[in-house]
Amino acid sequence: MDKLDIYVYTDIKGIRKAKGSYIWLIEMQTQKTPVTLWDKKETEAVTGRIAELQGLIQALGRTTRSCEIILHISNENLYNVFQNGWLEAWSSSGWKDCKGEPVKDAEKW
Repeated sequence: MDKLDIYVYTDIKGIRKAKGSYIWLIEMQTQKTPVTLWDKKETEAVTGRIAELQGLIQALGRTTRSCEIILHISNENLYNVFQNGWLEAWSSSGWKDCKGEPVKDAEKW
């Protein structure tokens, strides 16, 4: 199975919304040579978590077949979503958090 490394980084720090940018990069080793794709985008006022999530969505949109994906993200909140299995829990609960409240930005997830 192919393996993709996806790197996402934003210059937006903290939990407040801010204008900034993010970059995503995909790296894959083919039989002949490594392949790298990337893009950088400017954002309106969003949190760092949302900026990195937008980058991740764009990077995943470039995948065309099943593969193992290794994520490299710097936003701790976004990391925790994947590390703690919250994405699966939210999906199975109708996009409600553990308190029964709607998940913020559920449409992006």
